[in-house]
Amino acid sequence: KINDLLTTAVTRKAILIITQCAEIIGRKPESFIFNAATALSGILTGLKKDGIYMVRDGVALGSWAHLMTYIHYPEPEVFGRVQKLVLDTCRTEHGVHVGAAGKSMTATCPWMEGLFAWSSALNKSRDAMKYLKMMTRFTNYYGGLCEVLYVYGESSRDWFVAAHGVFIAALADMIVRRDGDKITIFPCGTEGFPEKISFSNFRLPGEILASVKYGDDLSVKLENLSWTGQEIIVEAGGHRETLVIEGKSSRSVIFSENLYLQE
Repeated sequence: KINDLLTTAVTRKAILIITQCAEIIGRKPESFIFNAATALSGILTGLKKDGIYMVRDGVALGSWAHLMTYIHYPEPEVFGRVQKLVLDTCRTEHGVHVGAAGKSMTATCPWMEGLFAWSSALNKSRDAMKYLKMMTRFTNYYGGLCEVLYVYGESSRDWFVAAHGVFIAALADMIVRRDGDKITIFPCGTEGFPEKISFSNFRLPGEILASVKYGDDLSVKLENLSWTGQEIIVEAGGHRETLVIEGKSSRSVIFSENLYLQE
């Protein structure tokens, strides 16, 4: 109610989720839902200034509202400017915060570090790992999330869960993402990750399971769980391969070079 950008962006995303859920159970949403989605999209467009989303009346509370908006609607080409805007309003010598961190005796807010990590990951920024490490640091020392629980008790557990949910989401999107018919492996690069990485059966949209081994080379296996064939572009370190995967089958590709530069 006090931040038009955050309210509009999150409500628009909620309608999208409702629509997707309705499709899964074979229901068609009421027409007013689509009308609301159209109206909210118009509001979002009107909130863009110089190419980036802005709150209507200054930047009060604009810090995490901006991050949440660019989590829901990534735009890598403008995210650098968005990140600078947010950091100018909420950075301290210790990290980033939302203004209330001092009340819980914290030097920073781990949840905010997580939002920076997640928004960076979704916008393919190499800053994602830096903020994820900051979140870990401020979660595990005196004055981190455990201190919030100590001061505020049971009612603060939603913040604890939310912060760790952001951590998991950010890490997942730093490992592998699917956008339409393209799957990107390590979209933010591998800096900060171990030299050898492997994971199996990472579930992606479109009923695809991804398994990856990264070391001297990079091998990617995609399993199609649906009965419908799919043509998928696999992108890794700027290189692309197209895989045609029949229904209920799998395909693999190996990138023989070490593609990820530690820039």
